Amino acid sequence: QSPVWDLGPSSSAKFRIVGGFEGGSNRSKGTAPTGTGPFASLQNVDWLARAKAGVEGSVRLLNNGRPWPFQTLELRAAGVDRYLFLDELNYNQSTDAIDRIAHGHKLYGQIDFKLIIGQSNNANYGLKLTFQRGSLPPIFANTRAFQFGFLYETKDRTGN
Repeated sequence: QSPVWDLGPSSSAKFRIVGGFEGGSNRSKGTAPTGTGPFASLQNVDWLARAKAGVEGSVRLLNNGRPWPFQTLELRAAGVDRYLFLDELNYNQSTDAIDRIAHGHKLYGQIDFKLIIGQSNNANYGLKLTFQRGSLPPIFANTRAFQFGFLYETKDRTGN
């Protein structure tokens, strides 16, 4: 997606609102126990129906000949709320198994910080720091993680 707002000769921003509906059937329960006892309720978890709504935004600052040690600096934040209308499988961290049922609101957020150090005709390269918090399908395990790594992004045909 191209930048939406031009904030000056060396910066831009974009913002979007996302929403939708997810539906279908659970094709595989994986290692989820089913049958009698405390896991009997997992036997009936076959269909999924979710509504989701979220926002995403980013700000990009370009070097434009300044004596900075980077080409581009970008900060991106995104968040989504999924509402589970039907019961779905959920990962239990204390038992290290998929043995619970999830329903209701499931939130997820992510913040990315990219520092593009150099570029060629075909790609940008640099560093990226990411923070993730929340839960995502298919098993809605609670996540809280930092990731740091090297970044190599190929450019599209227009050179962006």
